[in-house]
Amino acid sequence: MADLAAVAEAVDPADLTDADLVDAVTRWQRVVTAATARQAAVVRELVARTPPQHVQWVSDEIACALATTRRTADRMIDLAVSLNRFPALDDGLLAGRLDARKAHVILDETAGAPRELTAAVVGAASHAAGSLTVPQLRAQVRHTVLRAAPEHAETRCATARAERRVVLEPADDAMAWIKAYLPAEEAVAVFTVLDALADRADTASSSASRARPARPWQQPTTSTPTAAERVDQRRADAFSDVFLAILDSSNGLDGAPLPRRHGMRPAVNVTVAATTLLGLDEVPATIPGYGAIPAPLARRLAQDGTWRRILTDPTDGSVRERGSTTYRPGAALAGTVVQRDETCRFVGCRQPAARCDVDHVVPFDATRPAPPQTTHANLHALCRHHHRAKTHGRWDVELRSDGTALWTSPTGATYARSPAHVHAVWEAFAAHRPPPTVTATDPPPF
Repeated sequence: MADLAAVAEAVDPADLTDADLVDAVTRWQRVVTAATARQAAVVRELVARTPPQHVQWVSDEIACALATTRRTADRMIDLAVSLNRFPALDDGLLAGRLDARKAHVILDETAGAPRELTAAVVGAASHAAGSLTVPQLRAQVRHTVLRAAPEHAETRCATARAERRVVLEPADDAMAWIKAYLPAEEAVAVFTVLDALADRADTASSSASRARPARPWQQPTTSTPTAAERVDQRRADAFSDVFLAILDSSNGLDGAPLPRRHGMRPAVNVTVAATTLLGLDEVPATIPGYGAIPAPLARRLAQDGTWRRILTDPTDGSVRERGSTTYRPGAALAGTVVQRDETCRFVGCRQPAARCDVDHVVPFDATRPAPPQTTHANLHALCRHHHRAKTHGRWDVELRSDGTALWTSPTGATYARSPAHVHAVWEAFAAHRPPPTVTATDPPPF
């Protein structure tokens, strides 16, 4: 790999012909895939040196070191272990016939198949991968496995259904994706209902008396959506309406109250500066679990909002309001911690604080008085996985006076997680803040 990289590095792209440039692209791709194989060998060694009871937290160390997600780190570990089980995959990466994505496709599609079949299919797919795109490779491997072991399909279905889930993925422009991984028949049922609700909404909107009120974020537009776009919009609105109605009532479909977390009812929170609401500045607001949204949108959402006062540090925007000092944090103190942290305080974790545990940074000592221990300064939000990593996984944390969480891993490496500054602006961009925009005819939105 080093020789290949040296040869590729020695060539100036400006001196190459078009054909040579394409060849150089393939050479560098071989460097990338070979490096993936070499990196996997290092990951395997790290896993091998870790005591079995602590292996589940190796991905956290890798995620911190690479500033990536734990899921990505888990995939790296899975690939590393699999390359040791299937040398054909390792050879394919070193030779440049496949990359990490193709290797994962082969492993995913053969997961759970009989061992002999898996070894044969992995070997054949590793050699054929160089001439197939990822979708082509996936289809070929899947067809081969199902044809050779039809009984395996039922097992895979059962396994897949056990992994059903719904995820939220932030997107650009104050939008987000909700992705549901469901059994096929249930997914079709959901879409069928959305179609019916969309049709009903279309019929209702034809009558001015029955037309639904505009949503807070809607603004007049000069463009007229096509019929297909209108159907998409109605489906999206119908989908949201189901859950907004539940949230507004705080009751589930069975009429039972929704469970509370940290003494608080489920709600969508928007953190916004009072100066922004007054129109004195355009500092972005924040929706915990999503991220930043434009100030004008925050002001429109605020018109129908229920307000809660949160005191912040004027120098950096971090939440500073203090609450009760009992051992088990009351709703006021827990709510302050959740608002302050926004997410799990482990490095890189994006689990919303509202779904996390409120944990003592310095473990609670039952032999000492409770008030000095259960305070704003000694509490932080941790998701259940990282709470267990701190308690059982040999991870240590120190919460500094400026709010920075300094984590020390089992290997002795340290990683810092800065506090959530709800209205912070990177210093590099401070000079580019828009000037205040105050319109006398627009009163504050409350």
